[in-house]
Amino acid sequence: MGEEIKLLEESFEKYNLDNRFDIDVQILNYIKSRILADRDLLEELIHMYQEEFDFDVLFKTFEEEINALNKYKEPNEIRKLDNGFAYGYYATSVGNIIVEVDNTLDALRYMVRAIRSRNSIVISDYEYDENNVSSALMIIFGEAIEKFGLNRNLIMYKPYEECFYNGFDRVLDDNNTIIKDKKISDNLCIYIQDEFFKDEVENELEEAKKNEVNVEVINGDFDNVISIINEKSPECATIYTKDAKLGYEFINLIKSNNVFFNSSVLNFEKMQEHEDKLYRNKKIMYPIDTISILK
Repeated sequence: MGEEIKLLEESFEKYNLDNRFDIDVQILNYIKSRILADRDLLEELIHMYQEEFDFDVLFKTFEEEINALNKYKEPNEIRKLDNGFAYGYYATSVGNIIVEVDNTLDALRYMVRAIRSRNSIVISDYEYDENNVSSALMIIFGEAIEKFGLNRNLIMYKPYEECFYNGFDRVLDDNNTIIKDKKISDNLCIYIQDEFFKDEVENELEEAKKNEVNVEVINGDFDNVISIINEKSPECATIYTKDAKLGYEFINLIKSNNVFFNSSVLNFEKMQEHEDKLYRNKKIMYPIDTISILK
């Protein structure tokens, strides 16, 4: 699934850099109107495939998911320090996820959850059929995602036998239980995007050495460094740059439990796993004067 992984990653990045705070609500309200407009077609497919539910149950399942508490970037409480820095904690997306399902209603649930959690999700269906109810819903979801300027590859619907787990950040079953996970390593990574911070980083490395903490310095093109760091899955990663926009992108794209901007990796914390396996708990830290761009 190498090509699919690339498409999923591109979709994940585009969605996680979209700062329209209610974009998920807009997409899901549009999907709601489309499901109601396509009721006759969906009822025909439900009957044809002898599903154990009717349209009303399908629609109720959809509404339950869209009305559930949205955990993305919550609670997002920012605390200011006297030294000119701010830090906070929130729940954010895990990355590329496969979910194993064996029925239409669970497939629908994870289509909604992909939009709400901002994960890119492959729905691996034991009962896959390219013409069934789930496939029809997938067309509606894909068109809606694209209509709002995102990449429809955010969600993919695939036969179980065509899904391979290598390259994914997490594999779940339909009970939201982890089957396979890309574990966070003990690595700490520093990305020097701007040589202006070279001396500051040298001091940080000296401090790390004194505390017997192993830190890796990474240089290079921004997009390439994002891929390298995400492959390493470090406990903490920080970027040193004068570009606040790059700082914002770094914090949103790095799949680690601690992600900082112009702040020492030595401020990392061991984070507890989020109770909902579609999310990770993340600590962020950055200079106070960039607080508005990072919210």
